[in-house]
Amino acid sequence: MLAFCQYTTPKWYPSRMHREICAALDAVVAGKIDRLMIACPPQHGKSSITSKRLAAYMLGRNPASEFVGISATQPLAEEFGGEIRDCIKSQAFQTLFPGTNLREDMRAKGRWKTDQGGGYYAVGIGGSLYGRGGAVLIDDPFASWEDAQSAIERKHVWNWYQGTLYNRIHPGMPVIVIQHRLHEEDLIGNLLREERDNPSADRWHKVIIKADPENPPWPERYGRDELLRKKGNSHKRQWAAMYDQDPTPEDGDEFRAEWWREYTKVPTGELRIYITHDLAVTEEELTKADPDRTAIIVWGVDHLDNVYALDCAHGCFNSEQVVKILVDVIGRWKPRGLRDVIGETGPIRRSIEPFLTHELKQRSLYTNLIWLPTIGDKSARALSFRSMMSSGVVYWPATDWAEKAKSELLKFPGGAHDDIVDACGLLGRHIDSVRKPPKPEPRPKPADLTAQPTIGELIKRRPR
Repeated sequence: MLAFCQYTTPKWYPSRMHREICAALDAVVAGKIDRLMIACPPQHGKSSITSKRLAAYMLGRNPASEFVGISATQPLAEEFGGEIRDCIKSQAFQTLFPGTNLREDMRAKGRWKTDQGGGYYAVGIGGSLYGRGGAVLIDDPFASWEDAQSAIERKHVWNWYQGTLYNRIHPGMPVIVIQHRLHEEDLIGNLLREERDNPSADRWHKVIIKADPENPPWPERYGRDELLRKKGNSHKRQWAAMYDQDPTPEDGDEFRAEWWREYTKVPTGELRIYITHDLAVTEEELTKADPDRTAIIVWGVDHLDNVYALDCAHGCFNSEQVVKILVDVIGRWKPRGLRDVIGETGPIRRSIEPFLTHELKQRSLYTNLIWLPTIGDKSARALSFRSMMSSGVVYWPATDWAEKAKSELLKFPGGAHDDIVDACGLLGRHIDSVRKPPKPEPRPKPADLTAQPTIGELIKRRPR
């Protein structure tokens, strides 16, 4: 594969990373690998090798091979198809593989065939594949960083891959996914999760290339100084994802690792107790491979407004279980100074509130249920709690559930789950709403100038 790329691409000089990619592609061509993922920094030549040359090389060896080229958009997939087509038509290719020729009547860049029945079909994510199939090349399934941050877009890509696309893969044919990482739940992230959690899922060969400034993967083009410049002008989370192939920076993004405080003993004295909850109770959620979780957190606030995370219920539950768990938590903390139970308005409230109030009444647990309106995006709703964390007033216990909370906070907003973050955000918003501003100092009354003697009167009063 390396020699083919060099021969058909004038003035192309491979680096260490390109040799690694070509070695993996050679294993694909030899039938030793049928599932390959390549995560590589932007503009480092991954598409030039894989999307623009691999199909041509395989068609040279077997002109009857069929390929489906996929990108975020149809035009990009067609552009790759045009590059492969032009490579096959080139003199260099024909010198190597004179038996592979294109049909005269099917030469459009997004849809062409060889005389032997092989060919290439380009499609954008979400497009139709009716009657199409073969080996699969997926290059950049998201059009932009913003698209990959959208849960709706990520779900759209994943559902299309699992449903429409996967059924079109011919037996024994390879699937190759090429991208730079964008989110913990981007396409590669979902494939890695399935491989980890599902014994029958595909097993992937992985080529992960990081842009380490001290050991650049392509020093001839992006040396140390250039990578450091890019890093210095990039958002930390974007650099971690796209260049380090790690969409969750170790030291956190919106929540920082250095803000984490732990306590070994709950302080003595009266605490104001609050319970916040983010509920996920739909039956549809429970059928997912990685469903959303319910998070119920108990907080204590002392007279100095220090916040202590006291207890947590976290997991996947149906609606009946959620009501029981929440009522049990309320019952346990009601005698200890529970003030408010805070949730968020929306479909969950409408489905759960009647059962919750009924169970509380049955157990004579009369408490203040508060439902805050949904505002802005998730980052906006977590802003007040973020300020509390950065001020060093939030303390956590040394427990397993607190470690899960820490992991989720540090990964936010790029993590797969944010239920604990949502429950934390509710506390910050509620504390802001109930905190009374300090009373202003009374202003002195202005002097009554009309009551002051005039200069003439003062002269008259002067002793003679």
